[in-house]
Amino acid sequence: MLKLAELYFYIKKYDDAIDLIDQAIAVNKYIAREYFLKGMIYTEKHDTMKAISSMQTAVEQDPDYFNAYVQLGLLFASKGNGIALTYYDDAIRLQPQNPEPYYDKGMFYQFGGDNEDAIKAYNEVLEVDSTYKFAYYNLGVIYNLNKNDYSKSLEYFNKAIRCDSVYYMAYFGRANCYEMLKQKDNAMADYAHAYRINPKFKEAEAAYKKLKK
Repeated sequence: MLKLAELYFYIKKYDDAIDLIDQAIAVNKYIAREYFLKGMIYTEKHDTMKAISSMQTAVEQDPDYFNAYVQLGLLFASKGNGIALTYYDDAIRLQPQNPEPYYDKGMFYQFGGDNEDAIKAYNEVLEVDSTYKFAYYNLGVIYNLNKNDYSKSLEYFNKAIRCDSVYYMAYFGRANCYEMLKQKDNAMADYAHAYRINPKFKEAEAAYKKLKK
């Protein structure tokens, strides 16, 4: 029943999936995966409270359920609730070499305006995985927009690009730094390259045309 519920979840037949999960719970209510899957369904249905309740039941059944702790962190973070950090720390305790919860902590701090703790969290990501492009990118954004340290920002965007040569957002960020540093040709080249990589990226196209005038 749980396997079939997972199939219904993947094809977005959520009501059918929940019916099957409830049937599975009636047979054996101690399987953490049942509650985790129900939590994921409620997350996709944007019912945060039910999603949180289901995920909490999942970790009650299995205190080592890494993915459930991560999801709880994300759910509370979406509400701006600092308890998210506790769940991220639980996930880190279980898998200290997994960069995901460190990154999620960084995102929570960054969106909350706590740039120093965000920088610390992103650096922890990079200690675990030195090729984690999103951490480099977010560091670049912080040093660009919040600290006006364009040289430092360029350093991080360059590292993000070395990790992924088609990471168009990193080219866009680097172009913005070049523009702030009055390096027009470099800025135009990066805006144009970002747009070539992703032709739907209209912001890059607009920034290029603005500089070209």
